[in-house]
Amino acid sequence: MPARAPALCLVGSGALGLALDAAQCLLAPLLEVPILRAASFDRCVVPEGTAVVAAAFDGAVPEVAHQLSMLARGASSLVLLSARGPLRDSVQSEGGSTIDLDPRWPDPRSAFTEVVAAVLLGAAPSLSTSLAEAAAALTLRAGELEDAQAPTAQLARALDRSFPVVTGLGGLGSVAARRLKSQVNEHAKSPAFWAAYPQIAYDEVAGYGQNGDVTRQVLALVEVRHDQEHPIDRCRRDAVVAQLEETFRVRLELTAAPGDPVLQLLDLCLAGDLVALRLAERYGIDPGPVPAISEVKAQVAALFDPTA
Repeated sequence: MPARAPALCLVGSGALGLALDAAQCLLAPLLEVPILRAASFDRCVVPEGTAVVAAAFDGAVPEVAHQLSMLARGASSLVLLSARGPLRDSVQSEGGSTIDLDPRWPDPRSAFTEVVAAVLLGAAPSLSTSLAEAAAALTLRAGELEDAQAPTAQLARALDRSFPVVTGLGGLGSVAARRLKSQVNEHAKSPAFWAAYPQIAYDEVAGYGQNGDVTRQVLALVEVRHDQEHPIDRCRRDAVVAQLEETFRVRLELTAAPGDPVLQLLDLCLAGDLVALRLAERYGIDPGPVPAISEVKAQVAALFDPTA
């Protein structure tokens, strides 16, 4: 990121859009400039000279192409993280640069950590030590979590055939909750939902009162926990859960390993991925291909020229 850039704009949707949300969450306390997010076709107004970083695994995401067509000319720098696709040529023609994502990943969501790490290192090189330590810790952690008696396996067994409602506190908890929710959708091909504090206390807490007899049969409350939780949000969560606990079939927790925010966020995402894979195994479902998503992408691709 250029030293004099007045802002950083992260452009991406879908699985890699969530990776950019994770990077935004971790960078916000460190950078002295605003971090903006563009994830749809809505116009994103940014200061002249903004540094723009985009992520599109296949290089043909309509929302990303649309935003870059509007943001590229006024940007002080333009970087695209991509494994392949036509957007790479478009960015280079605008004077931007590309960072290669590993093309061997089977799908965009598998490149989640690679994108988070690349954005963090580009915008805040001081995080290199944290990332190196997190990589070492997560290598050991993966072996622990894959054990049949690990918390991830126990959580998958407790979920069984229920639909998880995953909740988290703050930006870190929100990203981890969304990651687990999306991985259950894609790996286990099962409904899952997410919600974040404090918003839950302002609306969702009111939505279960008349339907507890139904929600108790199908919904499981899964809370992601981490050390960066604000004390007021912790109190708010306790008050909400006291009201909602009996409207869920089971209440479960997924807790981050001790460490700094980088490690805790990536640890929660790794654990959530393994929970979703365990569910797919229990359901006898291939966690890889997602025909429903592929079909939608194909229909959109027939209508959209990413180089236009």
